[in-house]
Amino acid sequence: MGHTSHTTGAPVTLESGDKWLQDCHWEQRQVTITIVDAPGAQNLGVPVGVGLIRRIRSLKIRNAGTQNTVVSLLVGTVVVDSWDIPAQTTRIISDQDGWKFVAGEQTIVQTSSVDGGNTYVSARGVEA
Repeated sequence: MGHTSHTTGAPVTLESGDKWLQDCHWEQRQVTITIVDAPGAQNLGVPVGVGLIRRIRSLKIRNAGTQNTVVSLLVGTVVVDSWDIPAQTTRIISDQDGWKFVAGEQTIVQTSSVDGGNTYVSARGVEA
């Protein structure tokens, strides 16, 4: 099965290295979790398209709150991975191969609580 860029529709091959990564780049601009003193969640973009696979390779998480929070990456209610983010810090979380999501899956980020400030999350990876 051939791959096409989700942004340009142009055919790409897995062997084209950096060009393939550039053509198939996926990015979710910053989402904000603002529910005070309670868990909160936001979708990371739209569900993965038909025939595509998304690999989230990095997350940038900023906890502007006054308490630590646990940030989880989910599909539906299934936790894929989670991290403890100290108060008033920013963390870059990465995975070389990327967390894999298949067609129809909705990626979600969730916090254990938002105390004294918001949590901000952005994501980058590939989708082909």
